[in-house]
Amino acid sequence: MDAFSVMLKNVLIFVALAIPGFLLVKSKLLKSEQSGAFSKFVQYVGMPFLIISGTAGIEFTRKFTTSVLLMAGLLFVCIVVALVFSKPLTAREKDKQKQGMMRFCAVFSNCGFLAIPLAVAVFGTNSIVTAFVIVNNVLINLFMYTVGIYLVSGDKKAIGVKGLALNPVILAFIVGLIFNLTGVVDKVSEIADYCEDFSLTVTPLAMTILGIKLGGIEWKRLFTQKTVYYISALRLLVFPIAITGVLLACHFAFELDKEVVLAIFVSISMPTATISSAFADTYHGDADGAAMYTLGSTVFSIATIPVLYWLLCVIL
Repeated sequence: MDAFSVMLKNVLIFVALAIPGFLLVKSKLLKSEQSGAFSKFVQYVGMPFLIISGTAGIEFTRKFTTSVLLMAGLLFVCIVVALVFSKPLTAREKDKQKQGMMRFCAVFSNCGFLAIPLAVAVFGTNSIVTAFVIVNNVLINLFMYTVGIYLVSGDKKAIGVKGLALNPVILAFIVGLIFNLTGVVDKVSEIADYCEDFSLTVTPLAMTILGIKLGGIEWKRLFTQKTVYYISALRLLVFPIAITGVLLACHFAFELDKEVVLAIFVSISMPTATISSAFADTYHGDADGAAMYTLGSTVFSIATIPVLYWLLCVIL
């Protein structure tokens, strides 16, 4: 099966997982506002256990550690460049609150809820690419809970060290590292089973949340707002293609590992981070824009992710 078919199959499976949530809302058995409970579970239970499970199984060889540090450095530069360019690319929007949300949604991908489960589905739980994507998720979260909060709120005081320190993704990564270094998972297999059981809830619940949200919106509004198309194009095409192009140049010129290129691509080619809506509610940002950009980019990503992945595999 070729690269396009593999990725398309997995993306379509993910989309199919959103159908029950959509039908529950349309049949009025659930209200779209009730997705918050599912989101909390995924954010504070499912995702942390997925990261713990993935991190605990990483084999930290010298080559792997070197590659991780190199990849983290490259991704750091890529995010900074994207943040810088996002300002002039959204300069037409004069409302600072709306512009901030546009920049957030254009730069930050749904690395946690979509990229990690997709990497597991395509490359395997114990693959190097999946391990790299987990590390990328931690770095992206560091940016989202600092610069991202500032973009949404427009207030530097909203950035709190406490919130960053208590970030479930970062805490889970630390716990996973401790489990890895102490070998506790190998000694007590029940811990690994416990973590894996909860980690398996991430994909179906994350897509159920999407289905619930899709069931509660006016589709006419989603497809008639020009900014939805524009921000989705930046998030799904402009930034991923530009960044991946630079990575490919490094791959051929300096023999950058193929796994690094694939991991960063998977991390940055996802639709807008779903946490944008939660940030909008918490920090009084553009909630309507957050919902429209997140859902719009998610719908369009059904086509963009498989096509871009196929092109990348052809080049590599």
